[in-house]
Amino acid sequence: MYHIITNPSSGSGKNADNRLLSELESSLTRAGIDYEIIYTSGPGHAAALGRTLSRTGSEETVLILGGDGTINEFLSEISEPSHIRLGILPAGSGNDLARGLGLPDLRNDPEQKETIARITAGNVCRTVDLGVLEFSAAGNAQEGPSGLSGLRSEKDPSNVRRLFIISSGIGFDAAVCAESLRSGEKDFFNRLHLGKLTYGYLALKHLASYFSHKTGCRLLLDGTKQLHLRHFLFAAAMNHSYEGGGYCFAPDASDTDGMLNLLVIGDMPILRLFRSFPAAHAGKHYRIKGVRHYTFRRAVIRSTEPLWVHVDGEVPVKTDRISYSILPQALKLIV
Repeated sequence: MYHIITNPSSGSGKNADNRLLSELESSLTRAGIDYEIIYTSGPGHAAALGRTLSRTGSEETVLILGGDGTINEFLSEISEPSHIRLGILPAGSGNDLARGLGLPDLRNDPEQKETIARITAGNVCRTVDLGVLEFSAAGNAQEGPSGLSGLRSEKDPSNVRRLFIISSGIGFDAAVCAESLRSGEKDFFNRLHLGKLTYGYLALKHLASYFSHKTGCRLLLDGTKQLHLRHFLFAAAMNHSYEGGGYCFAPDASDTDGMLNLLVIGDMPILRLFRSFPAAHAGKHYRIKGVRHYTFRRAVIRSTEPLWVHVDGEVPVKTDRISYSILPQALKLIV
């Protein structure tokens, strides 16, 4: 049985999405494979599906026709990632996971039928790492636009564990994601078929606050390396190269090396900061003085005030204390 999860709100090309789904159904029918189609009904539905399907006691094949947000929500409450074989049919506005995996947008792929035939065959082509975000929902934490979803600790239900496959960040990049979820800009650009511009447009809006308000930050990497920034903009833990609809924040990231890449921006003058963003889109920002990048297995980040935190573009919380770790070779992908 294949479980096809599709988000009717992803992306902006509904006719193309319907054609893609129809082609997938035809391919599965020809192969004699039973399947069900599940349309997500709203926030939290994909998370509930992930929670249920990962606890059946057997390996389940799940195909997601949607964007990065739908994929992350599905993963957010999975307790046993090894019980899932996940197929990706990118149909969002950003598609950073597909970009990192080198997958085409199947809605515009001239070899769509061949690609779907490979997905129908269900052969696992790679087993990838997953990142882990942990935070406390108590104290200074504030619920974000995506809600405080995630796996709760049995010992302390205020401790939340959230998986991510692309990236997670605290500060500026998460604030941009939060506004895109709360405001109408993303829907506006999607209607114009320009959804990838949302991040860049909102990023320019938010940069002004960096110069009018200072926030400090301390980072501890793998228990030994310490970093202190007096004027912190953001830190992004990257499992893949891209986030924000095509910004190549970690050009050397790998989802199979058992490590996360960390990009840290702060303590930079205004002109250098503005130079770093166009450079980041092309993956050339490492050469700019003040752009810090590291690899790690565990990181602890403390800020002097609560900041927005995102996981794969979804924003569950605003807090001043988070940690990151890695689950090596945790999820089987069909692509």
